Amino acid sequence: MTYSQLAQPQSPYRALRQGARPAPAPAASASASTSASVPIFGSAAPAIAQRQPSPPTTPVPVPPGLDSWRDLISFRPSQEIQRSLIDDHVPDWSVHRIEDAWGAINLDYYPVEVTNLPTFNGHQLSPAELLTHMRLCLNDLVGTTNASFAAYDNANAKKWLSDDPTGAVVHIDMLSGSQYANFDDGSVVVSDGQPSSWIFSPIWTLGDFDHPVAGNRRFGYTQSGGTCTFYTRGADRPKGAIDALLASIIFSSAHALWLNLQQGLARFVNDNGGAATIGTAVSHRYDWDEVKRLYYAPTVDWLDTDPPGVEFGGGDFGGAGGGGGW
Repeated sequence: MTYSQLAQPQSPYRALRQGARPAPAPAASASASTSASVPIFGSAAPAIAQRQPSPPTTPVPVPPGLDSWRDLISFRPSQEIQRSLIDDHVPDWSVHRIEDAWGAINLDYYPVEVTNLPTFNGHQLSPAELLTHMRLCLNDLVGTTNASFAAYDNANAKKWLSDDPTGAVVHIDMLSGSQYANFDDGSVVVSDGQPSSWIFSPIWTLGDFDHPVAGNRRFGYTQSGGTCTFYTRGADRPKGAIDALLASIIFSSAHALWLNLQQGLARFVNDNGGAATIGTAVSHRYDWDEVKRLYYAPTVDWLDTDPPGVEFGGGDFGGAGGGGGW
């Protein structure tokens, strides 16, 4: 299957995304997804049974040496990205602000070390090409028992499939052990796109309302000698008070999702003539005030806009984000 084929709409509800969408009825159930999305990643993969222990839920003291997360803690999307979310939608869409979120901050890292790049369709992939495969076939790599990713609409699918996905909005079905158990939804924007990485930042959208976390998650690779390390690294906090109460569920679900990504990427590399090993996953919660004091130094100003939605919780209709962090 080609990447262009992956962009073809498959949802019967996608037309709702393409025109004016009626305001949601307050009595609608948060468990029923109203997001009509355009699948753009790979087809569903079987669930991966192997698990590392769930991360701790109680914040631990802030150690020195968290510089690897400093940029993600402080990162804000450019004002151009912020402006496009505001100007292109009614009501305004907005980025979740990590400083306005609730509770401890989650800092995590999930690496895969590749010492021999895979061959795909008769061609040995470059590191940048493997990262592109990771982006466009994300569902194939993570499976669809914890989350399912899709472009928000056709316009965003075109942007996501381009060489520069910056500004593309992606819809996430947050699941609970089954592709049919969809307890929550969320949207993220590609807030930064580089040849060696991209960043997802959670946002409020009319179709998905609040995402259950605020912060940033980078996907990328680094090179050292003959080894390329592919990874996802996150810095995020529960979006609202209800999300903070459900933080153990949110971050445990996200932990399982990114462990699946490690395993899926390593399997793809090894099954296609490459050599990959799974690195040690890191996932800890830290006191936000202390992390903020030591590591939070944003360089981009927020545009002056009041985020829509309910202040107390993320997820559909301002409810709790119980289905998982990403």
